[in-house]
Amino acid sequence: MATEEIHVIVFSKDRPFQLSEYLRTLRKYAEGASLRVTAVCKVSGDFEAGYARVRGLYPDVEVVEEGSDFFTQILTLVRSS
Repeated sequence: MATEEIHVIVFSKDRPFQLSEYLRTLRKYAEGASLRVTAVCKVSGDFEAGYARVRGLYPDVEVVEEGSDFFTQILTLVRSS
């Protein structure tokens, strides 16, 4: 039986540490699941380095900047699931 991929969409605003901890916990408790993770982030200048670190720790997580048309961006992500 084929395992279906689960698309997890998570939101983060200037909280790279919390995002990193969420991703760590998700991996721990969803071990063995086929996950596709997208993090939609709103980042101000002070937090760019933190998000760069998250990208380095979790290279398989798609980290995208929140766009100007949030509704369309999220709708596109959900439809691609």
